[in-house]
Amino acid sequence: MGLFSGTRPEHVGVRDGRLVPAKRTPNNVNSQADRTADPEHYIEPLRYSGDARQAWAALRKIVDGMSRTKVIKSEPDYLYAEFATRLMRFVDDVEFYLDEKAGVIQVRSASRLGSGDFGVNRERVETIRVKLKCAYATKPLCHAAARILGQTRKVTPGERTISASRLTKESVMHISLIKLLGALLMIASITGCASISGGSPGQFSDPYAYADSYAQ
Repeated sequence: MGLFSGTRPEHVGVRDGRLVPAKRTPNNVNSQADRTADPEHYIEPLRYSGDARQAWAALRKIVDGMSRTKVIKSEPDYLYAEFATRLMRFVDDVEFYLDEKAGVIQVRSASRLGSGDFGVNRERVETIRVKLKCAYATKPLCHAAARILGQTRKVTPGERTISASRLTKESVMHISLIKLLGALLMIASITGCASISGGSPGQFSDPYAYADSYAQ
């Protein structure tokens, strides 16, 4: 992909129902990390309602629609993709595992090089979480998702000197907004709005279209 893409890791995938453990560096998140012992790396798995296969198909469509993304491996219950940054083409390795027994999609997102990521891996997963929940919500809430995700600030070439602490604070704020929106979307799906498990997703043409170009 580029000079800073690094080497694709060999040790990826699912073994005994588990993704690769979290790295010691802070630039990765993993839904199978210990929530209490390792809160720095832990992130909630992606939850869905209704049919697992439809949720998995929805996730694949979301990943395919995100910028600078290349799917490396796709299986019935496993998805591995590379996400590259806009300018320097640093690569993050992102894995998803459909854990039907637990009723969730486990996720791991890790920067391939370096030690810091300014919260990018966590924000990516939270953005995908909102997009997945958007598949179960009504059109107005999907528009709200697009507006909020569109307001999450991206660093431009002229802002390379911005402090790490400021970037970290802004990332935390953005993640908080994304989590709040995700909660609203989940409430909408539970209270009877269109969903995969019931209702009529077909009442609007493409639920992903409202958020598929933001926060990537």
